[in-house]
Amino acid sequence: MTVFCNLGLFPNYFENFSEFIEKEKYELTLEKYYIHQYRITEKEHQDHYLMQSYFQNLHLIGLVKELADHSNITAGKLKVYFHRVGNSLILPIEYGVSELENLTLDDVKEMREDIFGGIHKSERSKLFVNELMNIFTNKEKKYSFLIENWSLLKENYYSSFESYLEGFSFEKIKTSSLQYFQELNDKIHETIRKVSNYIFGIPIAFLFLISRLEFSEPSAVKNFSLLGIGYLFILLIYKIFFKSIEESLDSIKNDINRYESKIKHISSLSQIHTELKQLKNNTLENQYNKLKTLRWVTFFIALGLTSLVFYLSWNSVARVWDAFIFFIQSFIQR
Repeated sequence: MTVFCNLGLFPNYFENFSEFIEKEKYELTLEKYYIHQYRITEKEHQDHYLMQSYFQNLHLIGLVKELADHSNITAGKLKVYFHRVGNSLILPIEYGVSELENLTLDDVKEMREDIFGGIHKSERSKLFVNELMNIFTNKEKKYSFLIENWSLLKENYYSSFESYLEGFSFEKIKTSSLQYFQELNDKIHETIRKVSNYIFGIPIAFLFLISRLEFSEPSAVKNFSLLGIGYLFILLIYKIFFKSIEESLDSIKNDINRYESKIKHISSLSQIHTELKQLKNNTLENQYNKLKTLRWVTFFIALGLTSLVFYLSWNSVARVWDAFIFFIQSFIQR
């Protein structure tokens, strides 16, 4: 018995890999598909070497498009355009299974991160594009040539960037780094000012509460009301003021860590890197310790206030306690 199947009813069915990349050449838009030649689906055999090469190639196409001055798709064909003074490159993005057979582009994502992930993004992009255009000098403008010479392009780019750093005047970045360093210093000193204000303000606030207590003829209601106000004040300090200071310190610490990671490999900024470390490990850490001390001081002041109120109102407390015990005993005896 012969079974005839109209493959037109299955638009995501591909007889071979060539058909698949012809439809999904520049990005994978299909959620489901089946490549009969290798029994590949969106869930199975994704580790097939051609699928791995296909995804690596998509990363390279994405990087080239992102760096291009312009790109367009005409009649299903993608072209990217690069323009420099006295030079230009128009590169059609065409490839087939033969280009994917021996593809080794497993580090394209790392290259993209190198270009866009650190400082000197603009310079890195320009250097990479310059080297990309250079490898096509007096060469046929074919995408397959880029794939074949990817390693050469990487090597030339890294060499160019190293030369750029060696010959680059760091005065501008030093100036911006010093400005940023000063901003971090200002943030820390603003936090120091807040902590200092609380160091003086909290005891004064509690001294004010203590001054309102009844000493000569203690009023338990008034004294315990003031104690309650004191507890509310403590809650406010812990939940808002202390938390705000700690979040400010954490934010500054994160800023320092981020900036450290950006400049740690730049030898010309080693002094700023050292000062950032000192700022984090000494000045910033001292503020954390002061905040911790302030919390303990607040706790002991509150404990002292509580003890004082109970001492002044002990007779009233004792009467209330005796009445409570009597009530409990009476309730049990019923």
